[in-house]
Amino acid sequence: MLVISAILAGGLLFLVSESFKTPGERTAQAIMRFDKFHAIIMSVEGYRLNDPRRKKYYVTDKPAWELILVDAKYKPSLQERWNVYFFLWPIYKTYVYPFAYTKLKKRGDVAPGDNVIWSDERTGESVVSRTGTSNHVDFQVEYPTITGNLFTNEMAKVLVFTNNTLQTTNPFKMLFRINNWLGVTTETIGGALRGVVGKLSIQQLNQVRSETEDRSGDTPSADFTHTMTWINRGAADKEDGIEEKWGVQLTKSIFKAFTPGDANADELMDSFLEPRIADQKGSAAVITAQREGDAVLALATKKAEAYEKTQAAIVTWKKKYLVDTGLAKADAQGNITALVPDANTRVSAEALKALSKLTGTLVIGENLNTLLNLNRPQTTPTTGEGAAS
Repeated sequence: MLVISAILAGGLLFLVSESFKTPGERTAQAIMRFDKFHAIIMSVEGYRLNDPRRKKYYVTDKPAWELILVDAKYKPSLQERWNVYFFLWPIYKTYVYPFAYTKLKKRGDVAPGDNVIWSDERTGESVVSRTGTSNHVDFQVEYPTITGNLFTNEMAKVLVFTNNTLQTTNPFKMLFRINNWLGVTTETIGGALRGVVGKLSIQQLNQVRSETEDRSGDTPSADFTHTMTWINRGAADKEDGIEEKWGVQLTKSIFKAFTPGDANADELMDSFLEPRIADQKGSAAVITAQREGDAVLALATKKAEAYEKTQAAIVTWKKKYLVDTGLAKADAQGNITALVPDANTRVSAEALKALSKLTGTLVIGENLNTLLNLNRPQTTPTTGEGAAS
């Protein structure tokens, strides 16, 4: 009898302990009843849930379970004041969902279970991916995002590292309207990045700055954040952004770094780096040559070398683009031998004029004008600036 009483008492104690719910600071939890959604509890200072069960304080022009600011008229319930809720377990359970997320770490802080998806040897920063389960959503948290398969306006493939701060606006939408709110948000960020990166050259991408100060110098403004946060609202007049659809808001986006994603991007990076190195070498050569009276010649030589490196990389890309897109045929050495017939509808005369000014080898047959439906020019330059060499 004593053993049975002890078992019953222990079971009752366990039942009571499991029935008390206390969400952590700055988190929200979903409560299920018989595996169906019942309520959301949270602990975020200054905010309250638009709980449809509290009809006196329910705001009809906002979605149910939206997070809204607390006003002077609002009277929190006893549960909210104490941050302790009682639901009879196991009838009521805390909702648990699979969760994969990223985290920024410094060199030496990577732990077992961390999957390193990006690292920077220069700064010692690493981005790791973790998987597991979660019984809550955070009010606001930073997620480093690595986005691949992005292309600049030169069709150079790059991998971009941004650090994005996401804020919960509606935990119900996050957990029950989509089965992977962070994954779909990250995909949306990637889509926005595709549009941003596609308008820039690698050189311009290298000059992107996330944070600047306004003209007064008093208030910091995030230029890159302004560029990215349109995804909260989505397309104009459609309300199809991540805030409306999935209850999550992008509050800050920092452009951290990018790395070349293919050989073409590597070549273009070198073409912009080499001129700086050549200029530095040229300046050093000038200092040495000043004693010998050859300063002008030394500087001109180094700048010419830098220009040649840049032009060679651009020519390589131009040729690769024409061949890869099927607009031209090339020989074993990579020299363009002919344009395909369809090129007359897809390549403008202006593009070919720009190509003809580049330094490099470009072989064009007699049938060029016929292929492009262009009138035969009065004179055909064979040497000088207008000829392809």
